[in-house]
Amino acid sequence: MYNFNEIEQYLYPVTVTQNNGVEVTYFWEIKVSEVEGVIYSYAEEKSSGNKIPWGKSNDKNKEAAVIDISGRCYEKSK
Repeated sequence: MYNFNEIEQYLYPVTVTQNNGVEVTYFWEIKVSEVEGVIYSYAEEKSSGNKIPWGKSNDKNKEAAVIDISGRCYEKSK
């Protein structure tokens, strides 16, 4: 079992316009961790129930992993 004892957390707001023309802002909680040299990332938006489960990132550092998963958060918010 992996030990995710150093998890960095970020809040990523995503504002989208729904089909009815109303703007909605979703707040994604993004978490990243490095375990034995491998970066893992996770994201959750509690009001909508959307999640991106923990998964191994192909990125070389945590910052790049956050940028990558934030793009996926935006796509899931549409």
